This record gives sequence, C-alpha cells and structure tokens, in this order.
Amino acid sequence: MDSVVRLSAVSAVYEGERTPALHNVSLSADRGQMVAIIGPNGAGKTTLLEVINGLLPITEGEVRVLGEQVTPGSHRLLRQTAYLPQDMFFPPATPFLARDVVLMGRFAGIGPFRAPHHKDRQLAMDALTSVGADALSRRPIGRLSG
Repeated sequence: MDSVVRLSAVSAVYEGERTPALHNVSLSADRGQMVAIIGPNGAGKTTLLEVINGLLPITEGEVRVLGEQVTPGSHRLLRQTAYLPQDMFFPPATPFLARDVVLMGRFAGIGPFRAPHHKDRQLAMDALTSVGADALSRRPIGRLSG
C-alpha cells in the first residue's frame, strides 16, 4: 500500500522539558485508510500531530508524509497538508467566513501577498463539500460551534 504517513521509532521532547512527550512511537497510515488517534488527556495525541506536521522536531526516529521526510520547515510538504489545532478560538466578530479559513490552507501554494485564483476558491469549496460543510461556507467563523 501507499503510506501517506509513516512514523518509525519516533521520540520527541518539548523545549525545556526532560521527559519525552513521545517515546519510540511507530505508526503507518495508508492511502484510503481511516485512522483515529484516541487517548486520555496528556497521552500525546496533539504532540503526535505536531510531529507529523513538522511543528515539533523529533529527537529520534523518522517521520515521512507522502514519502517525504518531515523536518521543521518542510515547505514543499506544508503546501500539501493542513493542521487546525484543537484550541483555535475565533471571537464572534472575526471578519472571516468559514470558506475564507479553509482557503487559508492554500496560502502556502499561492505565495505571500498574492490573491487566490478562482481555482483556489473552488478547491476550498470542494473541501467543504467533501465533508458536508458547504452550507456553512458563508457563515462567519466566529459563529460556528466546535
């Protein structure tokens, strides 16, 4: 199978900490496979996602996404992935619509200070439609519940 995500014996430690947040974690997620990351608070679920997205450097092991080794600042890879943290909060007056926030996932490919093209807007709407959220596209992001 085509591995989309593969972690091999990965360990990671947050800056200033001594105890590993992840220790010797291995995981493989193949194309078309649905994977759930579950566990109690403090089990390392968010840390695992930060490692997969290159937001937290690893101290041991290897992380690959779409066949490419993940390192902090893997810019080419970041253009193909998105990560929305669990604690993201938008005040009700936030001026972005839901579709605008989804479109922000395209910015790595669009480039700085450039306007998105029709194709980018369509890809954002396609993403919303694929998860059944197209009806929310024009709702202010701060008015959506978690």
